Amino acid sequence: MADEPAIRVDPDFEDEYPGADARATECYANLIRTGDMLMAEHARRLQADFGISPTAGMVLSAVEGAGRPLTPTDIASRLIVTTASVTSLLDTLERRGFVRRRPHPDDRRRLLVEVTADGQLVLDRLLPGMHAFERRMFEGVPEADMRQLLGLLGRVQARAAELAAEAPQPMGGDRRKPARLGLGDPE
Repeated sequence: MADEPAIRVDPDFEDEYPGADARATECYANLIRTGDMLMAEHARRLQADFGISPTAGMVLSAVEGAGRPLTPTDIASRLIVTTASVTSLLDTLERRGFVRRRPHPDDRRRLLVEVTADGQLVLDRLLPGMHAFERRMFEGVPEADMRQLLGLLGRVQARAAELAAEAPQPMGGDRRKPARLGLGDPE
């Protein structure tokens, strides 16, 4: 198992992009790559074992975790997705027999979603399996390294939240195309 990240920038990166930081770019790119790899493996396993997407699994988990039926709007809010997306997911889950929609007892215009017995069977296998995979993912990683990783990720997430609260900044900047591209800046 390699300890070096897969994505590295060229040694002349900071010359090519004045004001850039090579390590920040490598960290950013490798965080994205890692997240994509983990999500792809999660999706692959959910599809192979249960024939559902990760988002469909999150819907089942959210409804079960609430301990009571939820409205589609509540589900959308908990998952931070649109109600249209939830409607499509609920259609799929209902066709598969994993959830049931029923009228809200106090408001006929609303629906409540509950996990069926078949959906509960899926969750009773899915959740322990997911946690076993998480454990396998970090086999051989010392506890101290995992704590350090959590601390670093917490700082990155806090900074991402700060930047998300700002107005978007223009992405323009300077670039000096290096000779290795055969496009060096004209003198």
